[in-house]
Amino acid sequence: MFEMIIDGVYCISGRGIVVTGHPNRESIRVGESVEIWNPDGSALDTVITGVEMVSPRRPNDNIGLLLRTTETLKTKDNIHPGAVMRRK
Repeated sequence: MFEMIIDGVYCISGRGIVVTGHPNRESIRVGESVEIWNPDGSALDTVITGVEMVSPRRPNDNIGLLLRTTETLKTKDNIHPGAVMRRK
């Protein structure tokens, strides 16, 4: 199962919210649904709309994931570093 601890959260003008981190060995694709669990226990659901990574990916490489904004995910303030992202 894909899992990634979020290191950084960014808002890219004209694109949306991007999270970065070091995923486990599993891969994630555009269009897949994910859950984000914040350290405070709150959870968000969203969809991956873009993936940026070094190809071929090596262990411990950082990746960036562009997220679809939703009612509960409108700004980068809804996601905190240390949050865990998992495939639904």
